[in-house]
Amino acid sequence: MSDKKSKADSKRPEKTVRNGAIGASIWREIGAEGAEYFAITFARSWRSKNSGNQGYSQKFFPRNREELHAVIDQACDAVEALERGDGIEGSDKIAA
Repeated sequence: MSDKKSKADSKRPEKTVRNGAIGASIWREIGAEGAEYFAITFARSWRSKNSGNQGYSQKFFPRNREELHAVIDQACDAVEALERGDGIEGSDKIAA
């Protein structure tokens, strides 16, 4: 990759998409042999009604189905655009 990112930038996702409480982060990765690819992680935000605490979880419930499906579609579309080099608003293109 000719356009190297700083160590701090490498810990930030290329893009994050959300639908309700469900979010997906798209990460630029480099394999052992130097091949660049994108990986997607998913999270659900939550807030306790009793304590008011909030956070993120990688656990989902049947009630999250619609939002999760929508976020999967959005994330896959975003990865395909990045792989084509189309770029996404707020994201860098992969250097050729």
